[in-house]
Amino acid sequence: MQSRLLCAVMFSLSLFVADQHMNAQSADVILGRLMGNSLYKAAVERIEKDLTTGAYKPDIFNAGLSDLHTDQAGNISAIRKGRQPDRIVVIASANNNPITVAAMTEIARAIQTEDIETKGTLLFAITSGPDSVKAVLENSSYKERIRWYVGLQNSDPVTVYSKPDSIGSTVVQYGLQSIAVFDPHPKYLPDATGILAVPIEMHIPAIAMGVGETKPDFKGVQAALTAVLAMAGV
Repeated sequence: MQSRLLCAVMFSLSLFVADQHMNAQSADVILGRLMGNSLYKAAVERIEKDLTTGAYKPDIFNAGLSDLHTDQAGNISAIRKGRQPDRIVVIASANNNPITVAAMTEIARAIQTEDIETKGTLLFAITSGPDSVKAVLENSSYKERIRWYVGLQNSDPVTVYSKPDSIGSTVVQYGLQSIAVFDPHPKYLPDATGILAVPIEMHIPAIAMGVGETKPDFKGVQAALTAVLAMAGV
């Protein structure tokens, strides 16, 4: 895994000009610390085992989260509290996509089972479309505390999506370098639509990450877990 992290670092440093270097370096340092965390390593291994043996279910209700809530539109939200309640990382999925819901459940279950304590609070949201995403993000309980947004996408598991011309941003670097830990060829594609439209409109640092096209891909889910934990802090 350490050699893969080195690939991630080299990948990021090859992309950017001098005025972007500090963002890349910040992500490098945080990911480097995360790689040495034994609970994180156990969570990564658990995801690979579950997804390669088929021992997973798209069932966020049994992931050990708190404050589970289903609204009238069928949108589901749940919380895993961190040490800093004023710092929220949103993990979002469409409710009509069993692949991304299963990926989200695996991320939540791995964090919970391995008892990974995060600095930031994690908000898991399963929504029915852009209007529902907006309702979650504008919820008065969360609105002023959301720092990062990670959308899970039913697509190529080595790809990060974000708004055009944002490859040098910290949030995109978290995504790219997290993928590079598990695959040496991460990709960035500009996109400000779908699950990303609302957070980008609200000026929330946001990415979407592919977690598999026909079923949850363990490397894609591991990369999404890594990005979420890097943003939240452990």
